[in-house]
Amino acid sequence: MNKTVLITSGDPAGVGGEVILRLAANEIFRSVPSLVAGRKSIYEKLASDMGFPVDINLVDNSLRLKSGALNIIEPACENKFIYGAGPGEASSREALAYLELACGLIKDKAADKLITAPVSKEGIASLREDFSGPLEIAKQSLGLKPGNLSDFSGHTYYLADFFGVERKKAVMLFLSRTIRVVLVTQHLPLKDVSSAINKEAVVNAAVAAGLAGNFMGIEAPRIAVCSLNPHCGDGGILGLEEKEEIIPAVEELQKRGIHAYGPMSAEDASSGSLKNKYDFIVAMYHDQGILPVKLFSHGRAINFTWGLPFIRVSPLHGTAFDIAGQFIARAESMIECFRVISELK
Repeated sequence: MNKTVLITSGDPAGVGGEVILRLAANEIFRSVPSLVAGRKSIYEKLASDMGFPVDINLVDNSLRLKSGALNIIEPACENKFIYGAGPGEASSREALAYLELACGLIKDKAADKLITAPVSKEGIASLREDFSGPLEIAKQSLGLKPGNLSDFSGHTYYLADFFGVERKKAVMLFLSRTIRVVLVTQHLPLKDVSSAINKEAVVNAAVAAGLAGNFMGIEAPRIAVCSLNPHCGDGGILGLEEKEEIIPAVEELQKRGIHAYGPMSAEDASSGSLKNKYDFIVAMYHDQGILPVKLFSHGRAINFTWGLPFIRVSPLHGTAFDIAGQFIARAESMIECFRVISELK
């Protein structure tokens, strides 16, 4: 399989293109071959406005890459996004076109590593319901029920659906150089988290953390399992999730020979990780897990999706529409994505 790193540009009204250009100016960018799904004209204008002397090379279907250049492959659909415009239907369609192009290239084994720049979940989910593209074709070929984009909640489940992976097996991990977190629930409203916490979900997340740790070279990962409620539920006074679901999950993991500990408060899990007591934290919900990772990462935290048939990472920030065009976006997370993905085999 081709070892090219594939990068999607994200929403062109956001900072994805900017942080990719900053990556291209970093020496690590030349360490492995890469290909960006985007538009050459957008990158040329962006590089000119930023004052970045980047060699931009348009790649055709032969996929011949130019060493040291920012290699761009464009989707076949018409581009209706105007450079410098704000977010809207045109920018969301472009972002989706880049993602679909990347999925097709991975399916054709043109790449086996993917970095995704941020998209607007709201923007893509609002696209018209009669949309029918490669995802729908892929679903039909896999015997899955065709749908629309209204339930789009991010890259993780989109990629799982495209490649026929059960959503519960596509697990979101947040990684920094000091703290690693796996989520039991992902992009879920806080009011729905409690009902989604069960023994199976906690066990699945911890098992995924162990396998991901093995993949990263950690032989027997030590896994701290967080509680959901204050004071771990205080024996059921402050909630029953620990007593009925999380503790039985930890006991099951220990029976399987997995080094699982808890449940414990998020602060104990975080401080233990900083002291090298734990290799992974199992967090019950999104913000419980992302907070310590971001807080101690100095901007270098990344998202890593475990369970897909290829390696996928993304920077741990959003589209940042509010600062797009000001050229002040930090690229540490995107650069860290490239460093990590280029080292993983």
